[in-house]
Amino acid sequence: MCEMFGYRSEELIARTFQELTYTDDLELGAELLQDLIAGRRDYGWLEKRYVRKDGKIIWTLLSTSVVRSADGQPQYMVSQIQNITERKEAEAKLAEKESQYRSIFEASQDGLLVLQLDGAIVDVSPAFCKLHGYGCGELIGRHAALLIHPDDHPVFDEYLQTVRRGEVFLGRVVDLHKNGTSFHVEVHGAPFSYRGEPHALAVFRDVTMQMQLQSILEEEVAARTRELAALYDVTSVASASLELKTVIEQSLERVLEVMDCRIGGIHLVNPDTGEMNLVAWRNIPTEILAEIGTLPADGGIAGRILKHGASLIVPSMMDDPDAVPAARQLLSRHRYVGAPMRSKGRAIGVMSIVGPEGRAFKTEEVNLLASIATQIGVAAENARLYEQVEVLAVAEERQRIARDIHDTLAQGFTGIKLQLDAVESALERDESASAYQRLHVARQLADQSLAEARRSVWALRSKSLEDRRIGDALLDSLRGLTAGTDLEVSVDLQDDLPEFPAELKSELLLVSQEAITNVVRHAQAQHLSIRLTHADSQAQLRICDDGRGISPNRYGEGLGEWWVWPDHHATAHGATWRHAADPYSSPARHMHHRHGGFRRRRSVTG
Repeated sequence: MCEMFGYRSEELIARTFQELTYTDDLELGAELLQDLIAGRRDYGWLEKRYVRKDGKIIWTLLSTSVVRSADGQPQYMVSQIQNITERKEAEAKLAEKESQYRSIFEASQDGLLVLQLDGAIVDVSPAFCKLHGYGCGELIGRHAALLIHPDDHPVFDEYLQTVRRGEVFLGRVVDLHKNGTSFHVEVHGAPFSYRGEPHALAVFRDVTMQMQLQSILEEEVAARTRELAALYDVTSVASASLELKTVIEQSLERVLEVMDCRIGGIHLVNPDTGEMNLVAWRNIPTEILAEIGTLPADGGIAGRILKHGASLIVPSMMDDPDAVPAARQLLSRHRYVGAPMRSKGRAIGVMSIVGPEGRAFKTEEVNLLASIATQIGVAAENARLYEQVEVLAVAEERQRIARDIHDTLAQGFTGIKLQLDAVESALERDESASAYQRLHVARQLADQSLAEARRSVWALRSKSLEDRRIGDALLDSLRGLTAGTDLEVSVDLQDDLPEFPAELKSELLLVSQEAITNVVRHAQAQHLSIRLTHADSQAQLRICDDGRGISPNRYGEGLGEWWVWPDHHATAHGATWRHAADPYSSPARHMHHRHGGFRRRRSVTG
């Protein structure tokens, strides 16, 4: 007692309990004291505060009883005082924390849920009850799985297992409202000590709006991706081909696919007539085609788009005065959307799309159509310019050929004519020596002109072979030369033929063309075979037929421009050309003609 109150024994004996009691607790034990004295109670206890000698207030648990005489009169009281200051301070702190916890629990806008580790609900916040449509009393003691969609029960089991391991959980589940509707929530879970026992705390946040916004965003991203893919496809079509028809038709196909429509068409302005011509279409009824094949630049719905230079949506074809009669009748309930096709700031055509019944076009789709139409407009204009360039190129090439003929062949033939005129005059004068000399000069001029003609033809033909494989060129030539005949043709091309130089390909093609032409014109053959192989730096072209052939003794050493060696071992009319040495070197380097040019070998048998 002395240690508890900080007094010496004699100091305590000199004081009363009232002097030691905290002022606010003076009346606290008065009723108990009266009951004890009056005999209504034999003992009692209470918590009260005392003041130590140093002024510090202490909490105590006071237990007291009365000692009475034989006749029952109270003689003195015996009290036991226990210092409970630390417990009271701990309880005060705990009460403060519980008050704070409850304030947070009650005020939180997120739903809070206290669970036993088996999932039973111990406590819920008002926000949680409001979120799920229940009264708080309805949920205490029930299992939390009641509030979770069955498909997400495995996620809730994972939550409990995570918390039991003392770890934090974060996830999303679909919860159920009391009325049966579902909504998305984000769950934060953690171990939690509640009333001295291990529990699980779960914080629920409604993320339904967030999920909806995310879904909308994903749809917009997907739509934008489709738009960019469509634009990329149209650009790819334009870059892959410079043929106007190919660009227009493939672009229209891609637009209809992206916009999920079947009917569409493209009109282009004819710069010569000023009218709009339908150059590409898909699934347009025949009756409508007859009316929209050619339109005035200011007529119809397309003319309106062309005039204003802006995209247009027609909600109902039946109600639009500019729609052609067949469209108002056959597509009366269909919606139309069109966009001008632009190039260099001017409209050169109109792209039109017709949706199925009930199909509405969004602003994004209209903008996409406008972008694609502009892209196609540029591509179409490029293709048109390319065609014009090709025409100009052909004209320029013709002029160049004409100049070459004038500068070489025409002059050569003029020289030949003059020499022949001189020969005629010399013969009239009986000057044979002069005539022979003039004939010799004329022959030299003829040889030069013939060589120049061959050079020009080779130059023209070799250009067309630069980007083609010899096998494809042979097949095309064969089809053209044997078309309309009864010849049975077989072709054997080695699979791994290398890429020959253009000069070598031209030589092979010229040999084959001459031989095939001779077979068709003179051989009276029924079968023709062509075989092209390459091995050991040698290319071999063999052309055989079963025609009548020619007599090996009928002609001398030469036949036309070719040298001829009789080959009595062959059994069919045929020709073989060999190019020995490096196949990638110039043919002129490895062959000789009797005049110093190419060396060719050809065998002919009867």
